[in-house]
Amino acid sequence: MSTQNSQISTQDIAVLKTIDLSKLLANDHGELASLLSACEDEGFFYLNLSGTESKDMWPQTQKIFAVMQEYFDQPLEDKLKFEATKFGVSEING
Repeated sequence: MSTQNSQISTQDIAVLKTIDLSKLLANDHGELASLLSACEDEGFFYLNLSGTESKDMWPQTQKIFAVMQEYFDQPLEDKLKFEATKFGVSEING
């Protein structure tokens, strides 16, 4: 693989709002409004985890990944037991 192919160009980066976790945890009304706007407008956002509040997130994230892996390792018939429509959630693709 060439070095050129592994580099990210500016066109590969989505133009999305960046939400600061530290401000969210401090109940900053402006940041909460930005989060709501990002969710309503684009549906995606970057989350800034550079604050000290996020230092303990990695162990929790690893636990979440382990649960996800356990779920996706199941046979399809077991995963279908958790189909969203069975829990009162409307169908996304229909």
